[in-house]
Amino acid sequence: MDMKRNRLILFALYTAIGLGFSGISFSLAWYGSSTNLRITTIDISLDADRDLKIATSHDGNYVQDLTEADFPSVGSFTPVTTTFSSSWIEQGQEKPTFYDLSYASIGIETGVGEVTSRNEAIRGFFCQDVYLSCDDDVYVGLDVSSDATYFRSNKQKNATYAASLYAREGEYTQEEYETRLNDVQYSGRIALLDPERMDFTIVDPYKGEDKVYFGGALDNDADGYYDFYQTLDNDRKEVFYGECDKPNNLVYEDALKVDANAEGELTSFNAGHKAGVKRLNIEKSIENGADITVENSTSPALLEAEEELGKLPDFYVEVEANKPKRLNLNFYLEGWDPASINGTMGGAFDMKVTFKILRER
Repeated sequence: MDMKRNRLILFALYTAIGLGFSGISFSLAWYGSSTNLRITTIDISLDADRDLKIATSHDGNYVQDLTEADFPSVGSFTPVTTTFSSSWIEQGQEKPTFYDLSYASIGIETGVGEVTSRNEAIRGFFCQDVYLSCDDDVYVGLDVSSDATYFRSNKQKNATYAASLYAREGEYTQEEYETRLNDVQYSGRIALLDPERMDFTIVDPYKGEDKVYFGGALDNDADGYYDFYQTLDNDRKEVFYGECDKPNNLVYEDALKVDANAEGELTSFNAGHKAGVKRLNIEKSIENGADITVENSTSPALLEAEEELGKLPDFYVEVEANKPKRLNLNFYLEGWDPASINGTMGGAFDMKVTFKILRER
C-alpha cells in the first residue's frame, strides 16, 4: 500500500426503543482514500415492559421503535474525538462538540509553537435529540444485555469486502483483511447527554483495562514520521496533539542523528522519528505529571454491575410521569482509540441501543 493508504483513522445505542440506519461513509481527511465505511444498521428500541415510549421531538409521535427514516441522514461515519469536552460542558451546551485533530496547523513554517487550534467536526457522526415519555415517575437507563445494546461488525459484509480487497490489493491474506475490517467495532462509542443535569456519559462497548489517552504524537501528513514543528528558539520538536493540562511537563528526548523508521505497519499512531527532531516520550510525560486527558468512559459490564449492587448506574435519566424528557444521543468512532487505523477502513458495522426503566422514583 502507498503511504496515504497506511494513514491512521484519527477520530469518533441502546434503549428499549429502536432505530435502524444504513448508509455509506468515507473521509479523505482520515482514511486517505475513497474506500467506504459502511453503516449497515442502527437500531434504537424501548423496553416494552412498561409504557415507556420515545419520539424525535417534544410533541412528536411517541412509539416503541425508531428507524433511520425518523432522523436526518448521517451520511458517512468518520473518526472524531470527544477530547476537550470539559470546555463545552462548562458552557452548558445542550449537544456535544466533537473535534477533528487530523489537520491542525502545527506551525512548521511559522515556528509559532505547538498545536493550539481545535477543529470542530461537523459531520461523520450521529448526534440527535430524542424524547422519552412514561406513565410513571421513573429512572431510565440502558438495557445492556447483549442483544439489546451493541456496536458490532457485520461479519458477512466484511467477508465479502475482504475478498474484493484481497483480489484488488493482495497485501494481506483474505482472512487478514477480514479481521482488520471487523476491528472497526472496537473504536465505536455511544455517548449520552442529559442536558438538564449536564451529565455526559460515554459507553465503550469493548472497554478494557488499557486507558485511551486523548493526546500524543501523530503522523498526520502520512510521511512515515511523527509530525514536528520548529520552536521560536529554532528547536525542532515532535508535535503533541490532543489535550494536556500541564504541557510544560511533557518530556522530550534528544534528537537522533539519523532517521529511525518505525517497526510494523505505518499508521498515525505508529511512525518513525526524523533526524534532528526532539522525540516526544508519552510514557515519561505521564510519569512526569503532564496530565494528559484520559477518556472517561464506562462499559456495559460496569453499568450492569452497578445495577446488580442496587445502585443507579453511571448513565440514567429522571423521567416524570407524562412529561417528555429530552436526551441527546450520539454514535461515533473515537479517533484516539488504537483501533482507529486504516486497517478498519471500509468495515461494515451494526448498532443497536435499548433504553429500559431502571426503577420507579
